[in-house]
Amino acid sequence: MVVHIGKIIQKLVKESGMSVTRFADEVYYSRRNIYEIFDKKTIDTGLLIKISKVLKQNLFLNYISEADIVDFKNAKSTNEELTDILAGLKSEVQKLKDNNVIVNNNNNISINKKTKKK
Repeated sequence: MVVHIGKIIQKLVKESGMSVTRFADEVYYSRRNIYEIFDKKTIDTGLLIKISKVLKQNLFLNYISEADIVDFKNAKSTNEELTDILAGLKSEVQKLKDNNVIVNNNNNISINKKTKKK
């Protein structure tokens, strides 16, 4: 997916009704630098955060496709399934530990009975 973030920013600034001068003031850049941003295919993430705040838009969403969102939702579902499996395994481990204690106690009782008979 090819994103020309500068063109997206330029379009959003125009749609917002904000002048380039005011936008430049808001992000603490000169007008000249703003026009350079409009020409850039990529920009620094710190600047993208600042511009996102000024335009009240999450510009990072332009880099996420529908397929990425589906993959993320599937991964979340998989994580929840793994969490449930892990909880079940922890429960089984505890049961085995409890059974081991019972077996050890029974073995100790048997050993004590044998030593007393001698």
